[in-house]
Amino acid sequence: MATPLTRSSADLFQRKGEKNPVFVRFSGTERTLDRSFIGS
Repeated sequence: MATPLTRSSADLFQRKGEKNPVFVRFSGTERTLDRSFIGS
């Protein structure tokens, strides 16, 4: 049950991660992190 919840959260965090690098860290996505750092 924790798997689907985490997946949904990651999706939301990834979207907000584009503007918030901190959120990206929560998501754990290297691609989004790289984009966030470069975009910032």
